Amino acid sequence: MNAEPGFLLISNGYGEDLVAAHIALKLRERLPRACVAGFPTVGTGAFYKNMGVDLAGAGATLPSEGFVRSISDFTKDVKHGFFPETFRLGRRLRQAAGAFDYLVPVGDAYILLFTSLFTPHSAARKIFVNVQTSEWYGSHKPFKQHYSFIERLWTRRCSRLVYVRDRRTMDFLHRRGIAQARCCGNPMMDCFTVHERAVLPRDRSIVGVLPGSKQEAYDNLKVVFDIVRLMAKRKQINNYAIALSPQLSVDKIACAYSLQPAITGTDTGLPAGDRRLYTRFSMKDNPSEIFISQKIFGDILNESIAFIGTSGTGNEQAAGMGKPVFGFWGRGPQITEKFMRAQKRLLGPSLILSPPDPELIANCMTELLCDKERLEEIALNGRERMAGRGSIACMVDEMIRYVKHTLNDE
Repeated sequence: MNAEPGFLLISNGYGEDLVAAHIALKLRERLPRACVAGFPTVGTGAFYKNMGVDLAGAGATLPSEGFVRSISDFTKDVKHGFFPETFRLGRRLRQAAGAFDYLVPVGDAYILLFTSLFTPHSAARKIFVNVQTSEWYGSHKPFKQHYSFIERLWTRRCSRLVYVRDRRTMDFLHRRGIAQARCCGNPMMDCFTVHERAVLPRDRSIVGVLPGSKQEAYDNLKVVFDIVRLMAKRKQINNYAIALSPQLSVDKIACAYSLQPAITGTDTGLPAGDRRLYTRFSMKDNPSEIFISQKIFGDILNESIAFIGTSGTGNEQAAGMGKPVFGFWGRGPQITEKFMRAQKRLLGPSLILSPPDPELIANCMTELLCDKERLEEIALNGRERMAGRGSIACMVDEMIRYVKHTLNDE
């Protein structure tokens, strides 16, 4: 055994990879001699690699990309080898896990069950971080939204330390006999950085845009730019900052919506090749200015007064920063009416949900942005439901205390 215990973080989705990678970095910071690695069960683990976290293995890329929304999605995965690949993945995980003292499954209850079936580690050697399930959904839908009876059963039996994303869910589990449930906050709120000084121009109000990370974002942006034009005609907000995923193309958006590059915002404190933080675009026959960036997601969250959002995690993070999110559904595959209505239950008044009707959304924005009392209520609501800045440091410190305690008992 190493001088310090080893940790293997096992995740089952891209958002889960991001959380797990941040936990890994914090563990490495607190325990410099510990062996810490990641094991993504979906995809190749790009977040781990980009953040300098070693991989002990990786999973396959199935059509659903770990985001199973329907029987149809599951059927496609089955046709592409879901069952044989699951068993091959389980064997690889078992081989990798042998080199680590503690396993940290990150995701939903499925990844805890999967880890428990394929590894010999006891419940005391598994620390479960559930970043998906929340009682704020007000749903009885198992996995992703609600802790069903069967999930509570194997959670109780498979892990002696369980982290959930909000206190409401922790209280629910305590009432159901899972005393080991803990809450430090939503770790997704720790997965972005904010500069100490303002990055975007400070002499204007800016509305952020969160189009999501999948290809459907290009179509959803058509509604966004229609809203921008309507708000300009009303002489309302004229400045927008689009937080664009690295998986999407700035040039494609500029071409599709006739945006003209005006100026590039830079940070002279960064290395020469990395100073470009955003590009400012102008619109034809429209006074609005559009800032597009693939680097300052956290600053856009922090500096915008409100958001137009067709994102999953991004909408939640914006709400967690106390900002109102004007959301609408598209044609999918992710941002469907069903998905957005579930997110509305999760976020409550922080998400102002509408059909993809630019006129209706512009009316909602005009009304709400002048209502200070509602804005204050929305800020409090979002921070309560999505609270989590500093949660990963809190979790890791508790994990280390737990590990020392269990090692002493052994």
